[in-house]
Amino acid sequence: MAEAKTESVQAKRIESWIKGHLWLIAIVVGALVFIGLCGPLVSTHGATSALVGEGDDAYYEFSEASSRYSVWANGVFGVANMSWPFIALYALAFVAFVFVILGKKWNDCYVAALLLYVCLGIIFFTGNTLYDFTACSSLIGVKAAADNLAYYSTAAGTKLAFGCVISGVVSFVAAFFCLGAANAKDSFNVLDLTEIGLLSAMAIGLQFIKIEIGSTGGSINLGLIPLFVIALRHGPTKGFIASAFVFGLVTCLTDGYGLFTYPLDYLVGFGGCAALGFFRRLVFTKNEKGYSGWGFLWISLGVIIASLVRFVGSSMSSIVNYGYSFQGAIVYNSVYIPVTGAVSLAAMLLLYIPMARLQKIFPPKETSFNKPVEAAQRSGE
Repeated sequence: MAEAKTESVQAKRIESWIKGHLWLIAIVVGALVFIGLCGPLVSTHGATSALVGEGDDAYYEFSEASSRYSVWANGVFGVANMSWPFIALYALAFVAFVFVILGKKWNDCYVAALLLYVCLGIIFFTGNTLYDFTACSSLIGVKAAADNLAYYSTAAGTKLAFGCVISGVVSFVAAFFCLGAANAKDSFNVLDLTEIGLLSAMAIGLQFIKIEIGSTGGSINLGLIPLFVIALRHGPTKGFIASAFVFGLVTCLTDGYGLFTYPLDYLVGFGGCAALGFFRRLVFTKNEKGYSGWGFLWISLGVIIASLVRFVGSSMSSIVNYGYSFQGAIVYNSVYIPVTGAVSLAAMLLLYIPMARLQKIFPPKETSFNKPVEAAQRSGE
């Protein structure tokens, strides 16, 4: 009995230490993303092309196929025409790492890091589609003329190597600890769960009232409006959980396009709605009215950022999941995402003043101007 009690006490101490140091764990794991730079990012199999025959009967023959070549970070970053997607990935990993460090002081920074790490994890795992044969052809000894590189790239093959795989895995782990660190300071209570649950259900219901665009899931609807209300009322942490996990997962299942579309179209795309939550203290002011003229500007900026995040996620999904070209993905998603964003923005601007009054009467516990209310309640007790 004594030993069991001792083990229970030790387990509680460990659990307590982990909860109190999630911020430190998130920092350490975030730094580990750069371990990927220690190994090859992708592994590629080259091919040499030769034109055989003359006239209409001529064709390209690929011969002397080279052995599989591992492309390391120093090679990608060292070529004359650098493979910019990989450089951008690790630059964003550094930005996410900085946000985690700042999260110790500003809790919202954890959510910014969370969004970045989720995006990074997804993109690292599609790193073989980002590899630029044209820019990095010299690394694997391509001697074909420039106009033959298109034929060469179709015959060559690229797969993920240690660098992209380990960076992708660690990015998702870092996102998990960022979510834990953010939630440790901004936990749910019964009122939060009730309000967020009702608004999420409303968003799911509105998602069925839509104008479909194309055959790959695009639509114009009002489903984002309740998600923006959640983010603005409860902040980016709870906004991300509601939009990416609750709404995103349920919508992915009901849309019927398959779970393979969830990471980009739903987790990233709808999770971007949480961006409006970063501006909540600027939108809801401390003055008597609870709102200001600048609030309309901050709402507009937040909705625009959220729409841009959704646009990036959906465009990446069009390329990776549906085989669109880069230009095709941009054009297709430009048809419905800006329109949905504009409709949602108009609705949020109309709701701003009523929401500000509601915020004064029923402020969520985490808002800075709610502290006097909590203090008064404690004194009354």
